Amino acid sequence: MYRQFLFSALLLCATMLHGQERAYEAGKLSPATAQFIREYEQTRPDTAARQAMLKRFAVKQQADDTRVNAFITLHEGYEPDALADTFGLRIHTRVPSLSLVTASVPAGQLEALALHPAVQRVEMGTPVSMTLDEARPAAHADQVQQGIGLPTAYTGKGVVVGIVDAGFQYNHKDFYSKDGSTYRVKRVWDTNVPDSGKYESPETILAAEYDLHANSMESHATHVAGITAGADTTQGYQGVAPDAELVFVSYSDNTSIIDGIQYIYDYAESVGKPAVVNLSLGTHVGPHDGTSQFDRVCDALQGEGRLLVGAAGNEGGDSLHISKTFTPADSVLKTFISFVPPAYVSIIDLWSDEGRTFSIDPIIYNQDTGEEISLSNDSALMADAGTSRNYSLTDYSGGKRDAVSIYTDRDPNNDKANAYVTISLSRALPAPFAIGLKITATQGTVHGWNTYAYFSGKGLPGWTSGNGQSSMGEIGGTGKRIITVGAYTTKDHFRNYLGQTGSIGEVPKHIASFSSLGPTPDGRTKPDIAAPGTVLVSAFTDKTASLFSAYRQMVVSRETDGYYGAMQGTSMAAPFITGVLATWLEAKPDLTPEEVRTVLAATAINDDYTGNLAGVPDDTWGYGKIDALAGIQKVIALHQRKESQDKYGDIGVTQDMTARRIALHLYTEEEVTQITVRFYTIAGQQMGSTTFAVADPLQPLDIDVSMLPPGIYVLDVAAEGIHFEPQKVIVR
Repeated sequence: MYRQFLFSALLLCATMLHGQERAYEAGKLSPATAQFIREYEQTRPDTAARQAMLKRFAVKQQADDTRVNAFITLHEGYEPDALADTFGLRIHTRVPSLSLVTASVPAGQLEALALHPAVQRVEMGTPVSMTLDEARPAAHADQVQQGIGLPTAYTGKGVVVGIVDAGFQYNHKDFYSKDGSTYRVKRVWDTNVPDSGKYESPETILAAEYDLHANSMESHATHVAGITAGADTTQGYQGVAPDAELVFVSYSDNTSIIDGIQYIYDYAESVGKPAVVNLSLGTHVGPHDGTSQFDRVCDALQGEGRLLVGAAGNEGGDSLHISKTFTPADSVLKTFISFVPPAYVSIIDLWSDEGRTFSIDPIIYNQDTGEEISLSNDSALMADAGTSRNYSLTDYSGGKRDAVSIYTDRDPNNDKANAYVTISLSRALPAPFAIGLKITATQGTVHGWNTYAYFSGKGLPGWTSGNGQSSMGEIGGTGKRIITVGAYTTKDHFRNYLGQTGSIGEVPKHIASFSSLGPTPDGRTKPDIAAPGTVLVSAFTDKTASLFSAYRQMVVSRETDGYYGAMQGTSMAAPFITGVLATWLEAKPDLTPEEVRTVLAATAINDDYTGNLAGVPDDTWGYGKIDALAGIQKVIALHQRKESQDKYGDIGVTQDMTARRIALHLYTEEEVTQITVRFYTIAGQQMGSTTFAVADPLQPLDIDVSMLPPGIYVLDVAAEGIHFEPQKVIVR
């Protein structure tokens, strides 16, 4: 039972004399609160000093009402509502088990509140920046930037970072050097601008200011670029590779994305630097097996010093994927199309196994009677090259142009039958009708993906709902060489510039609920790695705080020289990895996609959330959570091994005759799991033989030679399928 406690106005006035000092000395104010009270009393209202002070303490002022958010701890048994009446509190959260409330307090009442006998302590809220400070430490990227445990700091210097995206503000301060003296954007190409759009000098880039998407208040690309390589440290929003050179390409379709990748690689080659390109983009039209034209071209473009990073997608929790393995006894898959109002549009892409086919029939279903009405009059369309049909829906919807269109093909790149289905309605079908698809086959598996809508079984027997498996998107999630990135949670809330707190409901350290899942239809694991993807604060265009912008409530800071805002998604996780790989390319400029995967397998963080993956990826986490520091250490070792191979050949030996041991270094790029070591005298007599398991080829093997008498020996190293040059060893 709480007690009410009231004071007279006379007593309240008395307690305010030297209140701040006495309250602080009595332990009733936190240091920051006491400092705030002092500065608040020493600055005059409506002055620049007062405004600067309020900003520093993250205190909002509305007209004459200046309020401070605070934790208020009460003595046991006191009711906070009486304090609310007395001091004008606005109580937000009550925590009875801790005798604590959070509340908005008039700034001028803080000290009197603290001196109230009911109050144990007042602690004003501290400024919180929703920044990469949360993401960088989790991935050990801060240590890479600082050079902790490394030969030097790695910040992407000498590396080209390309961003293919939409919504660039070219002149954002994040794209200058840390001290603001050097503009780091070297090339820009807005493919949406006919017959031009290429700006290749600082003057023309800065004069352009924005791409066409940013002029429409889009900010995605600016945010992505800031995560990868933002250099501004004034507000704590620094990116992962702040010294990288930047090339920006605004896309229009997937072919323009390919053009942009090539444009970035060409620029990097012209200046003799390695490059990594980020694609925080996706689509669900395509086979999702790495055989699309887009994926094939991307695979061909990548190589030594040419890396590509993509977002897995944000559909892990959506019912956009459907699949079935057919047999003669189980030959039918039926599913409804569940639209997302106010749009009643769906694009469905269906793919068979190699060499197989299927038939497809659109169905109108009467939910009252259970009747299935075949739009094709039971003459289902067989998916094969060059066939198509259009089915009018006017009789059911009333819309003159409402229709289902199906176009089928057999893709020459994979010999798979493909049906591309579009459903367009001007309004929802009237009750009791629903629209669905009936897919029939006797063998093989059919996969399908739905864009703009979902697959549903409506809980009816014989009808199948969609799922989030194999939900990685084309563009960023399906290529065979691209590094595909999922998202996990390092932060689950943020505070915007309007003083509003946004919470996304994700669980810290867990995979994000939306992060798309594998596997690919051809059995490959995706994603390859997981990185921080919620909630990351990065650069925004300065158009995003407009009343007409969808991003307005996501803006956390809008300084005149640079806006910043919060976003979440694998679109944010991918550029984090792009920045990490830029630092790795700085350490090893000829790094390949295959080497990246080897490093990820050996160094990714496995914890209670990922489980012990032990170098075997799964379809949620890939190899685990990115560890930028352990990864770059492995990359440095790879680079040193390559240099040693060029100098010494496939193996090298260092000797410590004080301990009578030698260290055997394997510099070969061939896979070695076991070797046999034999010692021979100059006369050819074998003096010893030992077999070693090779767990990590980057670590030297320690060999005891104390059993050998002093002399000159030939060291012979043998491994299956690999020839090593013999080495001379002198034992003293």
